[in-house]
Amino acid sequence: MDVAAAHWDKVYDSFTPYEISGNEDKYKFLDFSCSDLSGKKVLEIGCGRGDMSIYLAKKGAIVTAIDNTDNGVLCTQKMMDFNNVALNVVKLDAMQIDELENTFDYVVGRYILHHIEPFNQFVPKMSKVLNTGEKGSFGRIVPRIKF
Repeated sequence: MDVAAAHWDKVYDSFTPYEISGNEDKYKFLDFSCSDLSGKKVLEIGCGRGDMSIYLAKKGAIVTAIDNTDNGVLCTQKMMDFNNVALNVVKLDAMQIDELENTFDYVVGRYILHHIEPFNQFVPKMSKVLNTGEKGSFGRIVPRIKF
């Protein structure tokens, strides 16, 4: 396990699930979040606690949530159960998304792009899983964090 994954596993070690509403202001960066997501397939990269995936599922999306940590996956599963929604939760590194069997209408992430290296190899992988004409939406891009 890499240093960043070990860090996030520790952060999520004492996690308690909580309610997610369908009106979360912190997801306004998703320019499509106000549209009808019923039946739209969404991939969240680096789902962490799963709160954005839960939000999107409550908006009607069919969500696949990936994280490269065991505790990220476990937290998302706990959130899924607590919020009574269905998600496909997978332990997978962002650089492996082209191994997913599905394509998606949207690919989203938050606080994740600065962790993906080499980024120039990630972009074609993301393009491969996006349906033609659809897009990715990422929020809260922060400077590189040293672990």
